[in-house]
Amino acid sequence: YQAAESQHAYASLQVADQSGKEWHPDSGATTHVTSSTNNLHTAETYNGTDAVMVADGTYLPISHIGSVTLSNTAGNISLNDVLVCPEIQKSLLSVSKLCDDYPCGVYFDASKVCVIDLKTQRVVSKGPRRNGLYVLKSQEVVAMYSNRQCGADAEVWHQRLGHSNNKILQHLKINKEITVNKSSINPICEPCQ
Repeated sequence: YQAAESQHAYASLQVADQSGKEWHPDSGATTHVTSSTNNLHTAETYNGTDAVMVADGTYLPISHIGSVTLSNTAGNISLNDVLVCPEIQKSLLSVSKLCDDYPCGVYFDASKVCVIDLKTQRVVSKGPRRNGLYVLKSQEVVAMYSNRQCGADAEVWHQRLGHSNNKILQHLKINKEITVNKSSINPICEPCQ
């Protein structure tokens, strides 16, 4: 089937994920593909002659092959034999390869995707549906803190969160992750100088 307006069908090829943290589960992909070795934990140069064919019939060269672990609050998924194609616009997670490599199932509904371990029936990864595409995000660092002492001044939060800059504190405050209930007396942090 071809859509009447093929530019919409190939829209996902036009916008790149610069961070490399977003992986799009693709039931049509036969292998995992990403655009940069920066998105991988291990990588080695690919010396073969194969190429990756994308939806519009274009063949993209493979520069490297490697592996990565996608981590999120639900769990971890190791992806092996990930191909690096510098011209690919989005990182693709092959649903068939994932199911072959691990005893898992992949569940899609109108709002999310879930990867479920078939042995334990536990969700090991999940992500939202955004702009018509399902997304699994990898979180490299997760900050944990106790909410025992929720309210504090900006200086205390700055110290509690590893001397974070003001933009991070403002972001956390706006998203109601922290409560700044007192004004700070000294805006200059001595250890940060």
